[in-house]
Order: sequence, then C-alpha cells, then structure tokens
Amino acid sequence: MNKIKEFTNSERDHYKDLYTDLILSIDNISELLDEDDYNSRFFIKKVHIIKDYLDKLDDADYKADKKDFFDFLKSDEKYKTEVLNFKSTIINDLKKLELCRKCKCLKCVSSCSFKKCLNCLPSYYVHNCNKMDNCITKGLNTITLYSNDEERDVNFEALGLLEDLKENKYYIYLVENNNRNNQHILQYIKYLNGEVEYLPITKEDLDKIYDSFVKLNCYE
Repeated sequence: MNKIKEFTNSERDHYKDLYTDLILSIDNISELLDEDDYNSRFFIKKVHIIKDYLDKLDDADYKADKKDFFDFLKSDEKYKTEVLNFKSTIINDLKKLELCRKCKCLKCVSSCSFKKCLNCLPSYYVHNCNKMDNCITKGLNTITLYSNDEERDVNFEALGLLEDLKENKYYIYLVENNNRNNQHILQYIKYLNGEVEYLPITKEDLDKIYDSFVKLNCYE
C-alpha cells in the first residue's frame, strides 16, 4: 500500500495546475514576442522545473506502489524524503513561478520600456501597469522603520512599489500594520550594495504619486 499517496496527490494537484496555467500562457504569447523578449521571460525559462518536480512525484509513487509482500510493512517516508530533498533545491524557483502566475507580464505582449523579468526581484510580481510610464510591483516583505515622533520601531505593509519612468524614480506606499490610518508615500532608493533609503517627498509630488497608485489599483 502506498503510504505517501495523500502527500503526492496534494503536491501533484497543486503544481499540475500551476504548470498548466503557465504552459497555456506561454502558448498564447509565444508567436507574438520577439526572440529577445521571449528568452527573457523567467517563467518560460523555468517552467520545466515544475515538470521535473511532477516527474519526481510520479517516481516516488511508482517506488511506493511496487513494494512486494515482504516490503508491505516498511515505511514509505524515504520516498517522500527524496521528493522533499529535491524540492528544497528548486523551492526558490517554484515560489517565483507562483508569483509569475499572477504577474501582469505573464500574458502581456505589449512593447514597453519596463525591464519586465530582467528587473524583477525574487519576491516581487507586477501588480499593474499602464504600459507606458507607471508600473506597480508587489510582494514586498514587512518593512520596519523607526519613528522619531513615537521613539519606536513601526512595522509597515507595502501596498506597492511604483516605478515612474518619466522621473526615473521609485516610490513606495506604506501602511502601518497596527494602525491603517498611518500611511506614507516615500521615495524608494536601493543602492548597489543592497542598502535601501526612504526619502520624504513634496506635497505637490505626493498628490500626483498617490493618484498614480490609485489609478493602478494598489489597494486590490
């Protein structure tokens, strides 16, 4: 009796759905992209990893199913462990492919100035864009900033990171986790050494940038 069937079925159902969604999207856009754009898409380059994992699940089931009578009482956990060990080597790509499924770039064939996958960090995805000069990415972790007024660290949720091609700047929309009325839009600068700086913006810029966030449905 296969004792890991519940595990393999659950994993297979989840990743088969992901694989199908990505393959269908690739089929829909493949003839509409130029070669450079096609080859730059992360999900196109990495979708085979999901198939490799599905094959690994099938292999584990095959080994568990083929046990003879004398192996009946033996544990199947070693086959599950083999699968999980393999999954651990590709987990970052699997997580990124999950984000690709809800990324606006997945089915987009528009010619634009954004760098798309080439500029996308591991935990990010494009939430929305106007295909011209404004793009919002999501997927940021909780951000902790020190409040001089309150003399304490404050944890914020990032509603989105706005890229403004006209200004060649990034802006981040922050909402405090424990006080949704405490909201800030700041200029976001990430340096080559990985350090991040958050700078205040003028009232005039604030109104304009807030409108850009709203137009791109940052609250969704």
